[in-house]
Amino acid sequence: SINVSSEIVTQPFIVTLGIPETDIYTLSIYDLAGRKIKEIFKNRLYQVGFHPENIKIKTIPEGIYFLMLNPQNRIGITRKISIFDY
Repeated sequence: SINVSSEIVTQPFIVTLGIPETDIYTLSIYDLAGRKIKEIFKNRLYQVGFHPENIKIKTIPEGIYFLMLNPQNRIGITRKISIFDY
């Protein structure tokens, strides 16, 4: 699972990754057209449990995006976020 304190976020923001099984994961941000905007991390090993991550993405303009957490060789989890600079 991907938990964000609010669907509307400012930068930086914290997400909590709920990892159901030990695996190698990649976290990326996609725009509404499905284009990868930013890869937050790639091929990071996570153990089962909850893992907070501080996301700093100042180069991304305001808008609506999708966070996608992909385990290696399986279908990923997606969460919609709206990024705004207050």
